[in-house]
Amino acid sequence: MYSRCSQFRANARYIVVILLLCAVGFLLPAPVANAAGGIYIGRNLDKGEAGRLVYVLEPGETAQAEVVVVNNGDEAVELVVYAADAFNSPRGCVSFGELGEEAGNRVGGWFSLSATEVSLGVKEKKIIPFTLRVPPDARPGEYQAGILAQEKTPSVTEAELPGAGSEKPTLQLNIVSRVATRVRVFIPGPREAGLAIPSIRQVWHGTSVGFDVELHNKGNVPIKVEGTMEVTDGAGKLLGSLPISIPCLLSWGRFTYAIDTKTLLPPGQYSVHAVLNYESVARPVPGAPEGTDPVASATGSAEKSLTFEMEEEEVEEAIEEKEKAGLDVEPWTREAPTAPFNLVLIISIGAGVIIVGMAILLVVLLRRRRL
Repeated sequence: MYSRCSQFRANARYIVVILLLCAVGFLLPAPVANAAGGIYIGRNLDKGEAGRLVYVLEPGETAQAEVVVVNNGDEAVELVVYAADAFNSPRGCVSFGELGEEAGNRVGGWFSLSATEVSLGVKEKKIIPFTLRVPPDARPGEYQAGILAQEKTPSVTEAELPGAGSEKPTLQLNIVSRVATRVRVFIPGPREAGLAIPSIRQVWHGTSVGFDVELHNKGNVPIKVEGTMEVTDGAGKLLGSLPISIPCLLSWGRFTYAIDTKTLLPPGQYSVHAVLNYESVARPVPGAPEGTDPVASATGSAEKSLTFEMEEEEVEEAIEEKEKAGLDVEPWTREAPTAPFNLVLIISIGAGVIIVGMAILLVVLLRRRRL
């Protein structure tokens, strides 16, 4: 068993930084004119094109295409343009790789842009041709990536933080704005949806109990995942149900869904059991006859269990750290296992309703006796 004191102190430092950043957010000037709302990248709307960039290509095939970059702001701007893999962000949404990150084995590394730096005057636009090359050994399925435009030089902002003495601390923020257009590449062949839960791990989130649920999209199309993870004590009594929701788990994607219960469990044996349902969110292959793509409505489920123990020493240590930090310690954390999570609130409300009802009944009986 590892010590959680150092982990809690590290998390506490992160919390302080986040709070400072939130506070500074109220002090910062308005965003630069060429932030996300000022730059457009995507299809050439002047040609009547609309929607995302979608391509159907065979392994080893090459396509020539273009994107347009438009400066809708009121200042000139210097941009860097690049292609990047799509991936799942910490809450399961789709995001794209940072500038300079090495492309993975997905479509992000298949692009060759004719220009990677662009200078745009006010209301100016430029066309950037690109080549999309599919590797000869690419597997059938739906691939996603993005073509992004990012400010070449970050906007630097300094803000004075509250502090004692004449010299107040300052915080410097480098703000980088970027916009993206999503690219989908379909490689013809069998399409299938599937989901696996390779593992569930009990972890600590500061002084709270948490779980890391590892998910794997076994199919070659994106899926939506919904479900719950039930927590029971050693006697099999249900303590709570934790929701899990991922709007889009990318094809072949591996993703760890982090759950923070925001609470503690008393010492003892526990079990968790996750049951997750998935549904294909695959787009129909362009040009395919309607009704010939059954994977578009594919569904299924996966489940996984874990048994773990909350040791008395680490629970007491977490309680002490909470008290030192001035955080509330729930009374039930020092007692035998009861119903944590939302069930505690439900039971408390129910008990309160019963007490109020008994008091009203007593008043009514006393009045009748007087009559």
